[in-house]
Amino acid sequence: MKKKLLLTLMLFVMLFWVAACGAGKESAPVTEEPAAEASAQEEQPQEEQAQEEPTAEPTEAPAEESSGGGERVKVRWFVGLGAGTDEGAIPPQEEFVKRFNESQDKIELVLEIVDNDAAYDALATQIAAGNAPCIVGPVGIRGRDTFKGAWLDLQPLIEKYNYDMSDFDPAIGEVL
Repeated sequence: MKKKLLLTLMLFVMLFWVAACGAGKESAPVTEEPAAEASAQEEQPQEEQAQEEPTAEPTEAPAEESSGGGERVKVRWFVGLGAGTDEGAIPPQEEFVKRFNESQDKIELVLEIVDNDAAYDALATQIAAGNAPCIVGPVGIRGRDTFKGAWLDLQPLIEKYNYDMSDFDPAIGEVL
């Protein structure tokens, strides 16, 4: 049941990624690295880079995707403000990313897992630099309250696309 709820919530957020990070934009994974290691990491596959622990400094601003190429739009998923880094939570998230990326060829979901101790500073830095991730979660109460005003209000999109909210406990909306 917990796994189904987690996957349902992640799918719900994925449906609205365009509004959160903008259509046609690509964002680079965020890492902090010495200059000597930078060129070696650039040679690693994107999946390996995404699984490394991002910390505080964006390496580059989001880049526009070329309209003619077959490149996938990168959607960054930031995990670290809630229970997403708890033991046992990471493998299902990685499996979700793998299945999602294999299911289509338009979007590449990039998982960025940051230890909770560094996640608040890392996300604040990314937001301040204009390089915020497209998706953040799971988010606990502290994470939600720390970044008030930074979250996208999904209600207009829920109404516009007539999204079925019956899978979610209505009491959750009262808390938010």
